[in-house]
Amino acid sequence: MLTTFCTDNENMMTKKKVERRKKGKSWIKSFTGSNLLHAYKRKFKIPISTAINDLESFGVKLDQREIASVRINLHYDNVQQIPKGRLMEYENLLDDEKKQNQSIDPTVKTPVY
Repeated sequence: MLTTFCTDNENMMTKKKVERRKKGKSWIKSFTGSNLLHAYKRKFKIPISTAINDLESFGVKLDQREIASVRINLHYDNVQQIPKGRLMEYENLLDDEKKQNQSIDPTVKTPVY
C-alpha cells in the first residue's frame, strides 16, 4: 500500500479548494449578473487566474478574448514588479539584442581563424 504524506497546510488548502468548488457550482446556478468571472472572483476572494481555472473546470464557456486580456495584464503586472534599476538593465539588454539581430547579414560570411 502506497501512503502519501502531506503537511497540514497542503491538506487544508485542498479542503478549501474542494469546498469552494462545491459552493461555486451551486452559486453559479443562482447567478444573475452580467460578468460571471469577476463576480466569482469577488465572491470567493481568489485571484482571477484561480477563478478562470475553477469556472473552466465546471464547464463554463468563458470569453477567450477576456481570458487573453487577463493573462496579458498578469504578465504586465509581473514586469512592473521589477525594481527600477533592474528594469533599466533589462531594457538595455533588450535593446542590445535588437541591435545585434538587426546587424546580422546572412549573406556576409564571417572569417574563420
